[in-house]
This record gives sequence, structure tokens and C-alpha cells, in this order.
Amino acid sequence: MNIYLAGNFPQLEDSNRETAMRDLAVEKCGRYNRLLSFFYLKDAQMGITLLGEDKSSSLMLDSGAFSAYQAEQNGKEIPDHWTIEQYIDFIQENKTAIDHYLSFDVIGDGKQSFQNFEYMCKMGLRPIPVFHVGTPIGYLQEYKRRTDYIAIGAIAKMSKRHESLDYIFSHYLTDENGYPLKKLHGLGLGSARTIKRYPWYSTDNSRWVEHSKVGEVAVPQWDGNSWRFDEEPLIIRVSYRERKEKSGRAHFITYPPEKRETVIAYLEEIECEPGKVAISIDAHTGEQSVDVIEKGVSSELELRDKANILYYIGLQESVAAWPSPFKHKAAHLKLI
Repeated sequence: MNIYLAGNFPQLEDSNRETAMRDLAVEKCGRYNRLLSFFYLKDAQMGITLLGEDKSSSLMLDSGAFSAYQAEQNGKEIPDHWTIEQYIDFIQENKTAIDHYLSFDVIGDGKQSFQNFEYMCKMGLRPIPVFHVGTPIGYLQEYKRRTDYIAIGAIAKMSKRHESLDYIFSHYLTDENGYPLKKLHGLGLGSARTIKRYPWYSTDNSRWVEHSKVGEVAVPQWDGNSWRFDEEPLIIRVSYRERKEKSGRAHFITYPPEKRETVIAYLEEIECEPGKVAISIDAHTGEQSVDVIEKGVSSELELRDKANILYYIGLQESVAAWPSPFKHKAAHLKLI
């Protein structure tokens, strides 16, 4: 199973940082899986320039439909380049560099998503179609008939995620023994339990960089003997800079000693030490000043990126080799 790292982030504006992340992934698991978004055209072009000819990297291109949807919901303008025609042109211009590309889907509109998939096929392309859970199941059936690789979207918005996915996997995506009928990609899927529960061929998410930005790192659960990747990780606020209001979580220095030592043990094991800082507050002005004594995840964004990438590499490597059977088939379930 392959987890593609999504997110348009500072690394794509700094070739040294991006290639450092690639080198880390290649060292740990032999490949660097990177998802680029056409919505952020400059970043997508930079990613292809840096990684397109690199045999140790696998690039997947997403149309950026969710980013466009969010922009519309927030009253922001859609970039002029974001059209299906320009998306097709971009793919054709960079076909040798892109390993996989998704169809130009439309959030919540199964009919238009299917028509866009058909149009791209007529233009000589072989996109991975995107089926959004909640749209008519007939589109999924048609995608199954036409292709061997299907992306499943709208997972994050499911109120009862596993009940709905159990139904779809039981009735449409696996055979009588639970083995997947097609290669399946989980769009925007960062949940460890959901990744481990279903026989995905690949998934992507940007959680790793989102956590880094607000001063957090993902730490797998410890059962007393090993790190557990079949449970959701602890999301730990470690940065001295980010306030609780921004992260939403208490700082790990407030944890009970045993729990705090477990966090430190994991960070030291992956060579992303917490670091040390000295904080002083001016009694007259209330202004805070910080001296970094030892660099670590508490002070360095790059180290938090590294820690979070290593978590998802650990999760990826803990998943059974594809294809593996879906073990929760049930005939009585309904689509929710």
C-alpha cells in the first residue's frame, strides 16, 4: 500500500527541503510518494521539475477539486487556469513525469464528474476516476467496467464512515472472499483505522504538514511492547510558539510523566528530539523572549515535518501487502 504525501507547502518553494523529504522517504522505505494539486499550478510545476525524472519518486496529480470547492464556499476566486481543458493540456505536457493522474471531478456532482472522466478518455488520457460517496452508485459500477484503478472521495465528510464504507466494499468493491476487485485510492484519507480496515492500493493526505504548521507531531500508540499503527496516533503539541487556541491541544510538557516519557522515547527513536528552549517574560511589558538551546521539534518546523512523514511511512509499512482481504464483509449493512 502506498501513502501519497499531499499538501502544497514551503518545501515546494525550497528545492533543498523538498529533496530532503524525498531522501528521507527513500532511505526509510525505498520510494517517495507525492501528490500534487493542479489547483496550485506553480507548486505542481515545481514538484514535477524537482521529482518528475526521479525514479525513486512516484507522482500523482489531483485536479484540486476539493480546493476549488473550498474556495467557492469561502467566496474566493477560482484561478483562471483551473479548467478541464488546461488540466488535460498540463497532463499531456508532463505525461512522462506523472505516474498517476485523477479525473477532473466535481465535488458532490456524480454526473458532471462522470462526464469529465469520459471527456478525458476521449482526449486520449487514462485518468483514475473519482467516485464520491453519496452520489449514485451506478457511476461506481460504470467506473468498475471501464478502469482498473478507482479513487473514492468524500470519505472525510461521512458521519458514519465505516458503516458506509463497509457497505460499499462489501457489495461493490470486493469479491466473495473479500479481495479487492480493483485498485482503490482513498482520497484525503489520513485515519489509521480506516487505512488499515480496507484493502486500499493507495491513499493520500495532508495531515502531516497541517499538524506541523500548528506545532504538532503524530506519535503512534505504545502498548508496552511496540508502537501500534492500527490505532489513531496521539497528536502532540510540541512547539513553544503555537498557542493552545491555534492547535486545540495541551502542550506535551503538561502530560503526566509516564506519558511524556513515552512521547520523548518515540521522538528520540526517530531522531527528532524534543529540543530545549529557555523562555523568559519581561515583568513590565509581558513580552516573551525565547532562546533555543538545543534544536528539536519544539523549535524547528523541518523536524516536525520529518517526524510526521516518518509516522505515515511507519503506518504505510505496517499495512498488509496488497491485495489483502477485507475482513468486515456484511450483507445486512446499508449505505449511510
